[in-house]
Amino acid sequence: MTRQFNLAAVFLLLVLILTALACGRVTASDAKPEPAPASKSMWDFQPELTVGDAAPSLAIEHWVHDGGGRYPHTTEFEPGKVYVVEFWATWCGPCIAAMPHVVELQKATADQGVQIISVSNEPLELVAAMMEKPVPSGEGKTYNELTSSYCLTTDPDSSVWDAYMKPSGSSGIPNAFVVGNDGKIEWVGHPMALDDPLQQVLADSWDRDAFADEFLTQKRLQAAATSIRSVALQGDLERARSMLKELVETAPTAALGEQASQLDAMLRSIEFQNALRGEPQKAIAMLTNLIEDADDKASKTMELSVAVLHAATPAGQVDPTVVESMLGHIGTALDGQPGRYQLGLMLITSELRQLTGDLDGAIAAVKQAIDAVGPDSPQASRLEGQLKKLQQKQSAEGEG
Repeated sequence: MTRQFNLAAVFLLLVLILTALACGRVTASDAKPEPAPASKSMWDFQPELTVGDAAPSLAIEHWVHDGGGRYPHTTEFEPGKVYVVEFWATWCGPCIAAMPHVVELQKATADQGVQIISVSNEPLELVAAMMEKPVPSGEGKTYNELTSSYCLTTDPDSSVWDAYMKPSGSSGIPNAFVVGNDGKIEWVGHPMALDDPLQQVLADSWDRDAFADEFLTQKRLQAAATSIRSVALQGDLERARSMLKELVETAPTAALGEQASQLDAMLRSIEFQNALRGEPQKAIAMLTNLIEDADDKASKTMELSVAVLHAATPAGQVDPTVVESMLGHIGTALDGQPGRYQLGLMLITSELRQLTGDLDGAIAAVKQAIDAVGPDSPQASRLEGQLKKLQQKQSAEGEG
């Protein structure tokens, strides 16, 4: 079966990477990354591990669950059997949200010999503590009970992460790899999108070669985005525009070239980041215009607030008037319908308040976040710890 790659989705990913605004998946560095040499095509990138390659063996340190003894503590993949190797973490909200789906998927495919192995790279104690917590709306069930039907593990030395995630060019979690009955990687992606590919692999109707082409296109777009972003963040917008034009012209489908409005928005976001460090009035005006022009104002506010926070750290890197303007826009978003961005906007508010020296405001924002997630949420203990540190800092400054 031949399928066309969803370039619209990849383009959105490209936008997020280029603007350094993807929450939790892209971290901008203070160091200036070196762009790819001009003589090297943006389409020369080849991941070290890709679809169709033999899946690396597993050296997992701790098996928290193994389906009640139903599944072996796998190191080598058994021929004729299909596996899912999924990466997760206790701090990752989307990973936790995907757990019930992973449970149902394991139950639905167990009789077909599928073994799902979820791998964290955190200390065993941290994972064990999370397992004891109740599942929100889980009728009293703990995460221990929820995940007992599949293999939930942790590998603190990160050997499995280093074998799969890094060489495949993957950084965001949750992320799953389907290993086929010949021990080769069939599919890579978010576990919530796993059902159809897995069923096709089991039915021997999966077009591995077609997906391999799609996966390579995705990774090449990501590599190109990283190179373009490094140029743009160094202030060379003209060269960045030229590289983007080349990307549009050389992409393997005309679909990318139809995203003119998104390209314009992306370049405006890059221009905004450059204005943050030296042109406060321009940055404030762009903040208003970018949010007003966005279809999803909460999403755009989240993106821009991450950019302001990064540029403003450490304190004093961005004019205080820009920070206050950003806080005003965040407040407007929180008063509206922030949806899934609510928690992130609250936490960024706390960070920005700290940078301006407003500890009272920072504490209030964290308290607001705790109320929003609820006491039984996996994030609650981390937020409580953050609140305690802020209160201790406030107390110490008061004594001083």
